[in-house]
Amino acid sequence: MSSNSTSSNAPLSNQESFYVGIALHDILYGILLCFYFETMHIFLSRKRTPRKYDAFYAVFSSAMLLFITIWVAFNGILSEDEWLLYQYFPAGPIAYEDRPTSGPYVGVITSIAVILQLMTDGLMMYRCQMIWESLRAIIIPFILWLATLVFGILLVWACSTTDTNVFGGNAARLVLVYYTISVFLLMTLTCMICYRLVLHARSIKKNLGDGEERVAPHLGIIMLFIESVLPSTLTGIAFLVSFGVGSLAEIGLLHVYTAMMCISAQMLILHVAEGTAWHKDSMRPLSPMKFSSRCGETSGSAQTDGSIR
Repeated sequence: MSSNSTSSNAPLSNQESFYVGIALHDILYGILLCFYFETMHIFLSRKRTPRKYDAFYAVFSSAMLLFITIWVAFNGILSEDEWLLYQYFPAGPIAYEDRPTSGPYVGVITSIAVILQLMTDGLMMYRCQMIWESLRAIIIPFILWLATLVFGILLVWACSTTDTNVFGGNAARLVLVYYTISVFLLMTLTCMICYRLVLHARSIKKNLGDGEERVAPHLGIIMLFIESVLPSTLTGIAFLVSFGVGSLAEIGLLHVYTAMMCISAQMLILHVAEGTAWHKDSMRPLSPMKFSSRCGETSGSAQTDGSIR
């Protein structure tokens, strides 16, 4: 009796989780659009002096927005067919998604999710290399990135050619391995960047003296939040845990995680466009010559404020 009740409620719970995920994703998509247009407005402003990597960041932002827009559209089409047009499909809406003809839809959705993951991780590795000022610092992250690429290709193949969804069957094992590696990579990069920025903030605080002790911690919080894409990392951990324990929240959290990857990356690019992100000269104010006396405190503070925000 209880088992029948549970099985009959399961599709409804999946539907509710999917609906909540879509709703939250649409909200986050709107936020992403705001960040994107603000970034492009800054890049295209005539008052701003063009910089070396402006074109790269502009193209990266546009490509990311294009992919996430296609992802939203295909999710909308699939969810409409699954939960509205064919809600009385034999064996339920979940079985409709598992049918062979759904393969192309699921394949496109999965492919875009993998591409966005690789793009975000690649951007993070680039920023990590810049902050650490060494290619050796990203050797292990790069190996993890390659593993993410390999398992991502396998996941796309499994979702496109087999009669299963990403939350069940053989594809679920690949999903677990893929997201474990990708989230661990994101965690690694976040920790490396946070560690480097905390050391830098402490060095600035020490050299500026007690009179400026409130400046570096405040700017350090902003740096940690944006430079380390912390929101994306925390959301990824939440999704991975929910998927590992088999929680119904996994469907909704997957949508939120995909959106947060784009928002976190776009926030970082907006930070770069404003000229307040970490750059190759950010370590220079740590030179003893810059803080040799309290007389130079004003100039040192101005340099620091412009380089570590």
